[in-house]
Amino acid sequence: GKLCIKRSSWHLYLLLFKMNRYLHFWAPVPLAFLVLACATVLPWYWEVTCTSVATGEDKPCGRPIGHGVRPDIAHMASIINGVVAGYGSLLPFVVFLVQQPVLSFSRLVWEGAIPSTCDSRWLPDKWTLAYLVLWIGMAAFRIAVFLVVKGQGLNWYFSDHVFLIMCCLAQVQSSLFVVQCYVEKVGLSTRALLLACVCWLLVALLLCEAFVTALLYHTLQATWTAFFAGCILFEVVAKWWVSLLDTKSHQHQPKSSGYSPIADK
Repeated sequence: GKLCIKRSSWHLYLLLFKMNRYLHFWAPVPLAFLVLACATVLPWYWEVTCTSVATGEDKPCGRPIGHGVRPDIAHMASIINGVVAGYGSLLPFVVFLVQQPVLSFSRLVWEGAIPSTCDSRWLPDKWTLAYLVLWIGMAAFRIAVFLVVKGQGLNWYFSDHVFLIMCCLAQVQSSLFVVQCYVEKVGLSTRALLLACVCWLLVALLLCEAFVTALLYHTLQATWTAFFAGCILFEVVAKWWVSLLDTKSHQHQPKSSGYSPIADK
């Protein structure tokens, strides 16, 4: 029973990889679009209650909600909102830390799943260092935009929170394509499934936060301006990174004798 269910789940997941090699990579973006669309339309059909911190009076929430009120939302959603708001820029690095022992770039090169070096004039040759430089650069750019938006008081027109979510999604997508490269070359394994599960767990957390922040904390214009700006800026960077990893468009070396997968075990 349980073994059959496990095998069926693996087969369904493998089918997702085989349907289109970029489907797994792009999937978080349309999901984010659908979540934000639901969040921006839902207030017209479902009234959320806010409680005044000062008086304890309950009243319908506006959008965005004002200061001094507490929205009546699920406790878990409130926790997720606090985590993403406080530590959002660091969350994708959890994926990075998991990837190192599970599907390190050394292993990927050894298996022939990615080119032997990062072929870019803008990034270091070593994949791990290039990965870090790219992610830190994306995070730094997002923080710079946040400081401008906050300093100029543009939150009514641009949601720095949604922009953060789109940045994090693009970073996670780059790890999802690492899984794709490995599965195409080696096949679906526990290593690939573990990293994919961590990636999708973070995607789910980010989508939950996207729903809450678009539902309560930002105007329609702010939400959608940040979403499309994030798509244009961060998805272009993520797609460029994928093109560097893609062995189908690069010549790569066979398995190197300088690495043994035993070191990863």
